[in-house]
Amino acid sequence: MDFKSRNDVAPRWTSDQIGCTRRPEPYDRNHQAVLHEIDSPDKSSVFLVAVGGLDEEHGEFTLYGIEAPGGCPMREAFEWGEISWVDFWSHKNWLLQINVPLGAGDPISNYISWAQVNLATRSKFEFLSYRGPYHLKLQQLELSCEHSSWDGSDPIAADRNYRNFMIRHGHRFARNAA
Repeated sequence: MDFKSRNDVAPRWTSDQIGCTRRPEPYDRNHQAVLHEIDSPDKSSVFLVAVGGLDEEHGEFTLYGIEAPGGCPMREAFEWGEISWVDFWSHKNWLLQINVPLGAGDPISNYISWAQVNLATRSKFEFLSYRGPYHLKLQQLELSCEHSSWDGSDPIAADRNYRNFMIRHGHRFARNAA
C-alpha cells in the first residue's frame, strides 16, 4: 500500500522539516536536475523531491515529490537509467506538489498528477531521458578531472573521487553498456 492510499490528505511539513532534506549518492553532486530525499512528516515513507522552480510573483518555490524509499526497484531502475525520468516520475497516479514560501509560513502540499507538473520541469525530465542520476554523477566526476588541470582545483582529489566512485559502481556501467 503506497503513501497516498494510507493518507487521503497530503502531508504537511513544517519549514524546519523541509530544511532537513538529504542528498545521498547519486544526488550529492549538482547537475541539471537537483534531487533531494526527505522523510514524510510521520516518518512512514521516503520521497525523492525535485526542485520545480521559483514563483517570484507568489514568493515561493515548488518541489515535486514521489514516494521512493531506498531499495525500491523503480527507484533503482531510475537511478541507473534503465527507465527514463518521465517514466519514473509518472509511474504512480500521483505526485506531491509542495509549495514552500520564501518568507514566513509552512509549506503547503497536495497530490497532483504528472500532467499538473509545470512545463519547465516536465521538459527538463524529457531532456534528461535515460541519463540516470548515477550517469549524471559520473559525467560530473569526469568533468571535475578534466577541469582540475586548468581551473586551479586539486587534480589529485578529483581523480580520487572518480576512482572511488568507479570502484563502487564501475561494474554497473560495464553491464549497462553491454
